Amino acid sequence: MAAKAGPYLFSLFLFLLILSFSSTARSQSPSTNERLLLLRIQQDWADPYLDSTWNTSSWPGVDFSADGSVVNITLSNPSDSDPMLSRPIPASLCLLRNLTHLDLSYNNIPGEFPVALYNCSSLSYLDLSQNLFVGVVPTDVDRLSPLLTHLDLSSNNFSGDVPPSIGRFPALRSLILNSNLFNGSFPKEIGNLSNLETLYLSYNSFAPIRVPADFGNLTKLRDLRMVSTNIVGEIPTWLSNLTGLVLLDLSSNSLTGQIPSGIWRIPKLEQLYLFYNNLSGPIVIDGSIALGFQVIDVSINKINGSIPEEFGNLQNLSDLFLYYNQFSGEIPASIGRLPSLRDLRYPAKSLKGCATAAS
Repeated sequence: MAAKAGPYLFSLFLFLLILSFSSTARSQSPSTNERLLLLRIQQDWADPYLDSTWNTSSWPGVDFSADGSVVNITLSNPSDSDPMLSRPIPASLCLLRNLTHLDLSYNNIPGEFPVALYNCSSLSYLDLSQNLFVGVVPTDVDRLSPLLTHLDLSSNNFSGDVPPSIGRFPALRSLILNSNLFNGSFPKEIGNLSNLETLYLSYNSFAPIRVPADFGNLTKLRDLRMVSTNIVGEIPTWLSNLTGLVLLDLSSNSLTGQIPSGIWRIPKLEQLYLFYNNLSGPIVIDGSIALGFQVIDVSINKINGSIPEEFGNLQNLSDLFLYYNQFSGEIPASIGRLPSLRDLRYPAKSLKGCATAAS
């Protein structure tokens, strides 16, 4: 046992050293200069919540770097209690030159897009979702920090067009614009966001539009949600080139034609939602099917033909929704034996042998 004590004690010392370093990596209080700036912001914001919570020794929602600089402000309230903030964002917020993370979601902040944030030159994360912003997103929105990796403007009342300048954030990985009142267009320039991994455009009233071919350049995209976006035409065949896709949701639109066979070969795809469109024709799987599917929902369309035998190979499939279509023939018996399947919905009256196959 004595021979093993040395390495053990060294490992314990190293662990305690790392723990000590991590606990001191951030200061618990601001430097004198940052404290003065926070007090000015509190005065300029004149919001009752900040007046009641921020003081010279306590700064709820604020994180500091080791040198006492403000790096993170998170004043978000996603619970059922009343929102924290109800006054417009003051320009003095951007006097915090090291502020990289700003989350003001789930509040009642009013007014137009806060162009005062253009001066927050270090921002890499900006979440303004679930507020009361109105009007258009400015055509020069790209004056926000070029360091942005996350931009969330969802669940507000923005209207008009999404401006082409939204495609000028070279580092952006998440663009979330769903649940607004956009009634113009969204730009093909989104396809210039070569690092984008998450794109949400759902639940807006855009003018009828096809999915821009430029979106085919988003080769790092993992999560694409365009529910109720008023997209028309056929599902683009180039979507199968987005080989990083894990979730694809084009439901509740006016898409027509056949589901491209390449969709079924996207190697990482786990969730596919195409319900409530005008898709038709049979489901054709040309060659092998990607085996990662967990959810397939093609319900409420005009799809005909037989249910593909290949669905019976999807060992991870938990939800398969096929109802309100025009399928014929039997459900492959192998589907009923899938180990993870928990919810199978199909047009029972139009299929033969359904009960046997699903048992």
